[in-house]
Order: sequence, then structure tokens, then C-alpha cells
Amino acid sequence: MERIILGDSGLSVSPISFGTWQLSPRFWGEQSKDDAISAMKRAFDKGINFIDTAEAYGDGYAETVVGETVKDLARDELVRNQGV
Repeated sequence: MERIILGDSGLSVSPISFGTWQLSPRFWGEQSKDDAISAMKRAFDKGINFIDTAEAYGDGYAETVVGETVKDLARDELVRNQGV
């Protein structure tokens, strides 16, 4: 997949990101963690290297699921942006 530069950050990202807001049970109901992990891994296999998450998504649950997912991926191929 092609990459684009994200604004002025200098980060080279896929033009599509994988959002994890759906892992907020309060807004979306219970979601299968296994399905979410499978979907993130499939997105990565297709070239998506940009996963959007936040502490507010599921009160940290989304970040936990992302962490479980990326431990099995080539971490050097994922975008990591701190403090933006």
C-alpha cells in the first residue's frame, strides 16, 4: 500500500487508518475481542500501518486490545506517534 506523510509530523502512514472506537462497549455494545484482533491483523496484512486508538475508547479497553494485537506484528512497520 502506498504511504503518505501525515501533516507536518513526518510520519509515513497508510492513507487508511484502522479505528478502534468501536471497542467502546458503552457506545457500541459488546464487541468480540477476537474479531477485533483478527480485523486489525488483516488490515496490517493489507498494508495498513496506522491504528487510531485513545484512552477514551472503552476507557482504555481499545488500547489494551491494540496492545495484544501489535505484540504479534512487525512493530517496526507500525506507526508510533507519541504526544500528538
